Amino acid sequence: PVPLSPDGPAEASAEPAKPAEPAAPEAPPPALPLAHLPASGDVEGWVKAKATEIKGEDRGRPLYHFELWLDPPEDVKQRLAAVAYDFDTPAVMPQSQISSEQKTGFRVSVGGLACADKITVTLKFKDGQSQQVAVDGCRLLG
Repeated sequence: PVPLSPDGPAEASAEPAKPAEPAAPEAPPPALPLAHLPASGDVEGWVKAKATEIKGEDRGRPLYHFELWLDPPEDVKQRLAAVAYDFDTPAVMPQSQISSEQKTGFRVSVGGLACADKITVTLKFKDGQSQQVAVDGCRLLG
């Protein structure tokens, strides 16, 4: 189409008119810049565990009390809101635990007949980010 002006049809320009581009919706600026997530290898090194055998005369198999906690650098610890631990074996109960107790190192306790060869540790940061790392629970306990 030829654009009209009050004096009659305007000269068609050499370039076709560009359609108006819709304005891109602007994302709200983040309240705080997102901090970098720690390297998975670092997180694996921060996960600590302890096993205590529970003695019982009537038990054919030993039962263990497992404790897991995180020992990250202080700057990372301050950014954490909670840590979740998911055990891949029904031999550990409960199979999923979460701790938001920073002062204990986000410690959880579970009972089990055997160590879990895969524990998925999820770090939940105060800024809304989260990071999952799989650790070998048997290797962790030595």
